[in-house]
Amino acid sequence: MRILASIFYFIVILGCSSSKQLETRPPFTLGKAYYQDWVAGIEDGGSGVNVYIPIKDNPKSIVLDSIYFRNQAVKLKKQIVDKTIYIGRFQSKNKQDLIMSSNPKAEYGNTLPKTVKPPFPLTKNECIVSYQDKGKTKYYKIQDLVEKQPLHYPSAPPNKE
Repeated sequence: MRILASIFYFIVILGCSSSKQLETRPPFTLGKAYYQDWVAGIEDGGSGVNVYIPIKDNPKSIVLDSIYFRNQAVKLKKQIVDKTIYIGRFQSKNKQDLIMSSNPKAEYGNTLPKTVKPPFPLTKNECIVSYQDKGKTKYYKIQDLVEKQPLHYPSAPPNKE
């Protein structure tokens, strides 16, 4: 009898393991999500891409948390002007000079770019939004993100919304 109880306990534990799954329908209503590249107009001002996620209807129990896009992850923030739009701001790192040498000690200060493996496979125009639903982290994949025309700032860094 104890063996049977142990096997049952093991199966229950296995069944309740916290494997990540994509939600097929989120508990909020999405508008048309898009992304937009930007370039600062000053030297060393940087560049990047912003992903905009409009939410038409969001229950109070749901908290949008992070976004995974092109092997990077950032926290989502509400847009200041329009609180129904969440933004993920991905800033490109300024390219630094790499030391290339046949002597490995000369290359010591070189650093590799950081990438984040998303919890699920993504194509170029897809992102994954993580959100909290009653204290549990859930994931939803947004497909077919629209690419908008890039923003080229003339002589100042982009305004932080």
